[in-house]
Amino acid sequence: MKSSANATLPGPRTEVGGAGKPTLAIRWIYPQFDGLLTILSKGSLVIGRAAECDLVLEGGQVSRRHAEIRQEGLVFRVRDLGSSNHLYVDGQRVIEAALSPGGLVRIGEWLGLVVETESRPDDQQEAFHEVVPGYWAGPTLWPRLAGLRSAATTKIPVIIEGETGTGKEGIARAVHAWSGRPGKLVVVNCAAIPENLAEGELFGYRKGAFTGAERMHQGFLRASDKGTLFLDEVADLPLAMQPKLLRALEQGEATPIGETAPASIDLRVVAAIQRPLAEAVSAKTFRPDLQARLDGLTVRLPGLRERVEEIPFLFCQLLKGHWGGREPPKIETPLVEALCRYGWPHNIRELDHLAQQLAALHGKERTLTRAHLPEKIREKLKPAESSAPTVTPELALKIMGEEGGNIRRAADRLMLSRQQLYRLLESIPNFDLRAFRREIQSRRATEPPS
Repeated sequence: MKSSANATLPGPRTEVGGAGKPTLAIRWIYPQFDGLLTILSKGSLVIGRAAECDLVLEGGQVSRRHAEIRQEGLVFRVRDLGSSNHLYVDGQRVIEAALSPGGLVRIGEWLGLVVETESRPDDQQEAFHEVVPGYWAGPTLWPRLAGLRSAATTKIPVIIEGETGTGKEGIARAVHAWSGRPGKLVVVNCAAIPENLAEGELFGYRKGAFTGAERMHQGFLRASDKGTLFLDEVADLPLAMQPKLLRALEQGEATPIGETAPASIDLRVVAAIQRPLAEAVSAKTFRPDLQARLDGLTVRLPGLRERVEEIPFLFCQLLKGHWGGREPPKIETPLVEALCRYGWPHNIRELDHLAQQLAALHGKERTLTRAHLPEKIREKLKPAESSAPTVTPELALKIMGEEGGNIRRAADRLMLSRQQLYRLLESIPNFDLRAFRREIQSRRATEPPS
């Protein structure tokens, strides 16, 4: 297993396995970034740092026997085995909880994401790929780029669809790099071109062609000859310019303002939009014939909230880039857990701004904790973390039995005060605490030594 700057612990060992139809698994996403899976199967899976555990996670915050996962009917449930640092599911301390896809499990320093998978633990592949320098794609994004990599060497136009901040320009740069075209990648922000200047910006002009044309301007189309033209926010292209652009792309030539002879252009078009281009066509702000010309291959980039398993790695990479060449600090797991639970409305751009802010405000810290996060992030997470767990009488008796009838230890595991636990036990009809303790002692006396 490979190591990383922020993952100095040995990787987890797992001996459980499964194959065939999709099943539930935990993908460990921090402090290791290898995409290691623990497949959940029938029976009990004991997790801890002791060598005899089914899944060994080493770390100072992991108890010898920390938690157990067991299948109950069609549901997998995780249960705290009396660990010193407790068990957390979706940021909330729990005694036991059901596991479902998308859930986060924190055990000591380790953070896992519950996923559905057909993989086996020995089917591990490289989890992250540097698409272009500084732009990474992980296990959610990378498979979506397979068709794009295959089509990159052709001239088929590409539409990249995604919310703001998802990294559409990075994918455009990747398409250009994969294409092998000798020309440049020319980036055009269509939303920033004034309508009265659009033709000159796109097609260029000769010196003196109009008032203010004090020098020749090549224009974006001719600048991208033998290369790639990236039309960012293409839906905002002025409507009057769209037929002229369509003709230029179909004819393979552009005529600068003030010239009579067209110039040949050989370019590849990549367009980026936030919403499907069909919506702009329906609103009559985009021509359907230009849409048809651009719509060769469409790739949708998922928002960062759909790429939870990639957030820890991406954050560490971004943080490293803002740390000025110095060794970045240790990052505590609760901080990473909070990042995975946040909604990221502005996606990777917002994550990058956070990394930059932490470097600016806490650049001398050796360890970054959850308390270093901006209030706007911590406030968004408060409601779920403040909700109290539901403790049933059945669960209370179960934990009491495991703790030998000790009220203090059982109350701590149940996250109750001793008074609350006493009141819960008193609500059980005909319950006698002394008789319950005698029964436990008697049962333990007859059990064979483990």
